[in-house]
Amino acid sequence: MPRGIYTPNDKLISVLKSQGRNKFRVTTIRDLFSQSNSDGRSGNELRRWVNGQFRTLLKHGYIRITSSSGVRKEYKNTASILGTQQQASIAGHSNEGEVMSQEVLGVLKTRLRECKLEMITCSGETKEYEELSRLFPEMRDALQRKFNSAKEKNIEYMGRMKALELLIAESS
Repeated sequence: MPRGIYTPNDKLISVLKSQGRNKFRVTTIRDLFSQSNSDGRSGNELRRWVNGQFRTLLKHGYIRITSSSGVRKEYKNTASILGTQQQASIAGHSNEGEVMSQEVLGVLKTRLRECKLEMITCSGETKEYEELSRLFPEMRDALQRKFNSAKEKNIEYMGRMKALELLIAESS
């Protein structure tokens, strides 16, 4: 699978879809998932796995936090989970020049911030490799490969930022 493309677990997605637009907690989903779980995971393994999946789903915009009290958080599905009908209508809105939903716009802005942060990191990395190659000429070959890799990542993030900025500008 190419880097940067996340595909959520099908069974977990079906359990999340069953919640619709209702609020839910990790424990609720874990209990529902354990009922349909056929791979024989123990309770602790399942708890850790579901918690990890929730962090990843949150990061990629499939779910969002609606409220939290202490360590207990309530979540809600986003358009990414709720189905292709909503996604098609959102895509239709952007093609017709109408404003995207605030949820989709929020996800785009979050992804843009993440790309900017990664680009700044890669930029600093390339500058450091340049300085190190000046300080240690004997390491130039090894540093050059790392410099090239960091520069390619930087260019990739610039392209992603341009695409996200374009989508955000079209929706405004």
